[in-house]
Amino acid sequence: MASISARSAHKYVMSQLERMNSGYEIELLSFKKDRSVVVMKVEDGKFRIREEGYLNGEKDLDKEILSKELKKAIEREFPRSNTLFVSLRKS
Repeated sequence: MASISARSAHKYVMSQLERMNSGYEIELLSFKKDRSVVVMKVEDGKFRIREEGYLNGEKDLDKEILSKELKKAIEREFPRSNTLFVSLRKS
């Protein structure tokens, strides 16, 4: 499991989603691993975002809306984090 800067997490996830195939997901975890944001690529242009921690829920989104929702989710789930753990896996 790699670690990345929380400031660059949004940009990193969006760039990885461009290259990912359908059926894969990216998970961002806090240092204590008690909060997470998972973005799954369902099909081209369709994504599912799941938050676990402060808010627990799941949303199906288009690519245009995903960027804004991801930024809000990262700010909400990791307000004081400097580094995040990231993993890429098949869902």
